[in-house]
Amino acid sequence: MAEQPDRPTGELSIDTPSADDVPAMAAFYRDLSPVVVRAYRPYGWKVTEPSLRDGPFARLADGDEAALILRDDARAIWGHAFLSDVKSGAAHFGIGIHQSLLGGGLGRKLMAALLDQAGRELQLKEIRLTCVQDNAAAVDLYLSFGFEKTKEFIEENDGLPYFAMRKLVSDG
Repeated sequence: MAEQPDRPTGELSIDTPSADDVPAMAAFYRDLSPVVVRAYRPYGWKVTEPSLRDGPFARLADGDEAALILRDDARAIWGHAFLSDVKSGAAHFGIGIHQSLLGGGLGRKLMAALLDQAGRELQLKEIRLTCVQDNAAAVDLYLSFGFEKTKEFIEENDGLPYFAMRKLVSDG
């Protein structure tokens, strides 16, 4: 089982994940702090290598997910941004950055790279996301990329208030 190091080794770069990244991705998710997990848990409360292989990595191979990762020179993962359900034309966006790197602009950089790639390679009509309402930094980030709040709701699983947000992309 891969373990997440305490800090990145060398330079950070944005890359496309491959099947070889499953252990590093699992280590990234296992090491997220409770504060980060409260706001970002796209694959549930407990992420395992089999759940990643059978979920997002299977969708990547099938062309129904697009993703980028933030990795260091040792190939450890420090951030993950994805668009799922891309074949529908109305993809769901998610992004997470390791707590040790929050506030440094890496989320903005990773999000910009994925949305740019999606604009070139995918035929999306809209992108949707949900965000915990008190995650002001994330809400501000999404608004700065042209997302609009469409609904407020309480999530049954955690009792937290969320915003549903969307961004119209093109005519598909």
